[in-house]
Amino acid sequence: MIIASPWTKGGFVNSEVSDHTSVLQFLENFIKIKFNKDLTIDNISDWRRAICGDLTSAFNSSTVKIPKMDYLDQKEYAKAINSAKNKPVPNLKWYAENELNSHLLEIQERGLKPSNPLPYHYHVNFEEGKIKMVNAKERAVPLLIYDRTNFNNDNFHFSYALYSKQELSHAVNLGKYDCEVFGPNGFYRNFKGENKPELEISLNGNPSNNEMELIIKKNTKNNISITLEDFYKKNKEEILLQKDEQNVTININKMKGWYDLKITSGNNIWHFAGRLETGKPTVSDPHWA
Repeated sequence: MIIASPWTKGGFVNSEVSDHTSVLQFLENFIKIKFNKDLTIDNISDWRRAICGDLTSAFNSSTVKIPKMDYLDQKEYAKAINSAKNKPVPNLKWYAENELNSHLLEIQERGLKPSNPLPYHYHVNFEEGKIKMVNAKERAVPLLIYDRTNFNNDNFHFSYALYSKQELSHAVNLGKYDCEVFGPNGFYRNFKGENKPELEISLNGNPSNNEMELIIKKNTKNNISITLEDFYKKNKEEILLQKDEQNVTININKMKGWYDLKITSGNNIWHFAGRLETGKPTVSDPHWA
């Protein structure tokens, strides 16, 4: 969807979850404010109202600085469109999982765009043998969990709606586990390992300081070494855990709130990626810059 308005200038990207009812919800709010009429469309379910936005997050306030946009060279752009008819038909193929590689993921157009703040703030961590999901804000969050150890069975896909201020948990088989969690705007978690790990690692965001904090707890008296890899900063460091509980703070100011962190300890992996919302405009995913 493209929204053309005096309050959407600057080419901002908006990644709040929306669907066909979002336009209707926007009209409800517009008519209520503009004409002071209480209008409610009955056939929009409570679930859609909770999960899907009303498009108002796509509109900027008058205090937001509008980025300068370069105008297109009309003649050159028209030539590019016209020349497309002479290009060969793309070789489209459905790839099996074992055929995927990093080269195939580079088909997305590169570039960085300004991005609207989103009404999300929630945590997903692997604690006490369960995936715990906590919503700290009003906007509900749709989450998908895939159990990669059960791809050959029907019971590998789980869908959750995390409502306002709600806490949910998903049981994990601790024999051999490999769970992926997907949420809005590039939110990703991967918890992988064998048996119950000797560590409990949680990630929490601090929007006021634009920081992510790893909370690492040991379930053993032995010293343990972990590897922390930051895919945005492209660095890797070894951390020796000597205390029962240790915190590691990662500043994400330079990445405009985006983070992509992978922690490894033996056969266990904790992978956290996404964007911390601060209520201020930021940018689209720097991975594609």
